Amino acid sequence: MKYAGLKVEDKLSKISESIVAKQATDLLVSKLDDIAWILNLRGSDVPNTPLFVSYLIIRDDATATLFCDQTRITAEVSELLTSSNVSVSAYEDTFPHVSSRVSQGGRFWLDPGSTSVAAFEASSVDGSAPLKAETPIELMKAKKTEVEMAAMKSAYLKGTKAEFSEPVRFDTSASREQCWEPVRS
Repeated sequence: MKYAGLKVEDKLSKISESIVAKQATDLLVSKLDDIAWILNLRGSDVPNTPLFVSYLIIRDDATATLFCDQTRITAEVSELLTSSNVSVSAYEDTFPHVSSRVSQGGRFWLDPGSTSVAAFEASSVDGSAPLKAETPIELMKAKKTEVEMAAMKSAYLKGTKAEFSEPVRFDTSASREQCWEPVRS
């Protein structure tokens, strides 16, 4: 919580309220940055990013299932997820799980701007149609908590400090037409 500001279960609760309001039973999250933000986790599956390859299904009862490479889940992460009502399943089980939930009467909410064709097909079994609409996650991410604002300010200040190993002075005898170069003392 040092940097996150909101607990996983609080985020799931707010999202599940939106799921109920949209008359859906499940929300399939496929944007990796959304999943990392919701679960307060960072990974290393995608080079040069803190993201991990996964899908997340959030249900209307504020529980969720993370579909990922289960061998990458440490004991600490497993404990965090379990305490937040998040179960873990194999990545390749995502679409069979979606189809199964739909067959049992579920209705999925999918963001058309970030969801694959395979997800739409898996959620359209037995003549059912998924809800196609933007999710509330982007707006939730945009509204920063005081903890997030403080962390952003700290990162900004650290990033803007110029550090020199020794003082630099400029040669002031050069004319305006000449380029200035630092002169080491």
